[in-house]
Amino acid sequence: MKYTFKSLKNRFKDSALKEKIVTVFIAVLFLCIAVFLIEFVVWTIKDRHAFALPLFHQDKIDAFMDFFNVNYFVSGGRNPYTDPDCLSNYPPFALLIAKFFALFGDYSSIEGLSARGVAMSVRSSAGGIISLVLFFLVLFIGNFFALRGLLKKLRFSRRERLLISVVFALSAPVLFLFQRANYLGFSLLFVLIFLDLYDSESKWLREVSYISLAMAFGVKLYPVVFGYLLLRDRRWLAVLRLVLYCLLFFFVPFLFFNGGVSNIGAFLHNVFAFSSTDAAYMYHNYAPYQIVYTVAGLFSSGTLGSTAILICKIFSYAIVACCVACMFVCEKRWQSMLAAALFTVYVVSPSYLYVGVMLLIPVAYFLAEEEKNSADYVTLVLFIVLLQPLYLGYMIDLAGTITYDVTVSVFLQALAMLGLFIVCVCGGVSSAKKRMTGKRRGTEHGEGESKDGAEHQSA
Repeated sequence: MKYTFKSLKNRFKDSALKEKIVTVFIAVLFLCIAVFLIEFVVWTIKDRHAFALPLFHQDKIDAFMDFFNVNYFVSGGRNPYTDPDCLSNYPPFALLIAKFFALFGDYSSIEGLSARGVAMSVRSSAGGIISLVLFFLVLFIGNFFALRGLLKKLRFSRRERLLISVVFALSAPVLFLFQRANYLGFSLLFVLIFLDLYDSESKWLREVSYISLAMAFGVKLYPVVFGYLLLRDRRWLAVLRLVLYCLLFFFVPFLFFNGGVSNIGAFLHNVFAFSSTDAAYMYHNYAPYQIVYTVAGLFSSGTLGSTAILICKIFSYAIVACCVACMFVCEKRWQSMLAAALFTVYVVSPSYLYVGVMLLIPVAYFLAEEEKNSADYVTLVLFIVLLQPLYLGYMIDLAGTITYDVTVSVFLQALAMLGLFIVCVCGGVSSAKKRMTGKRRGTEHGEGESKDGAEHQSA
């Protein structure tokens, strides 16, 4: 069939609103990706260094180091939670996965090199390259099939599944996750498997879904929030089994490291120490204090005061609380999923760009929603801003002992995140009003029936 611009225009015009939104989403993001690829090639040639584009981690020699640093933590019999070179805030199950990949590299101490130097040395070795390639293959194949299963479950066509998968793979959060080679990719994989199977007719597949979500918890803790689906459906036995699996994947892996379960205190200390990191140069950050600092940086070169940071933290906690409420109040599945995904973003601080991969889940549910209205175009724009990988230039050049560049694109993505939170709250308020109206009407209807019945009996 021959397509012309006019025929495509007419086809778009005659399509339903859902199809229009899916088409616009895919087309606009493909355009952004094309421009990004041009930017990437130009910057790489210009700087003669891979990942030179500031969309990525701005320390150009730090590519893939989340992977190799964590592998260093678990090598050589170190205690990853108390060793001064480690002080890991990763749950033990994530470190257990890293222990497998660390087998491919020689992480023994090299005279004259720091811990970071050893990890970077392994990165350039044959064993290190093999382990990294294997890591990406496992994540790519696993997430590809898990995402394909979810999109099929949401009744996308084969063509739509392919295009959406490509768009997701080249979105800003996924590209940043790739550049850092962060183990969060395993959490995404396990959450997708859970969403694929949790409502399966097979009890064994449902059990696999609970185990999978517990494994996601074992890697990063916060993805367990997607278990709200079980609570919302009042599947109490499933919730109980999920809790038991989570305890299993949290406590047992401690036994594979020096110190055993006594490391729980050190782990929690490291987690809170990381969460208390408030440095304003935490670029590629969704945290509210980064937005405030970026705006303030336009007028002053100073850093935020402790009061301003405390206010931003309280605001983050308020967002998290609202997200929990919206998970159970919102009627539309994509809105409740959005609340869960936003919870994963704002519950951690600093919240790096790769945490946004959890937003791919509500995006898929949003695009699959049959009932659409014109207001959904606002949500569509916010999702596109969040996922587009364009580098849009410097916002400010921070002055100080450490210089980092805050980009307009990341700043806009952080604002889009707040916009999605507002959309989520509006959806929750609307759903609550509908429920209250329905109960009121039901009560009035019941009272009317009672009066009619009383009059009938008296007659």
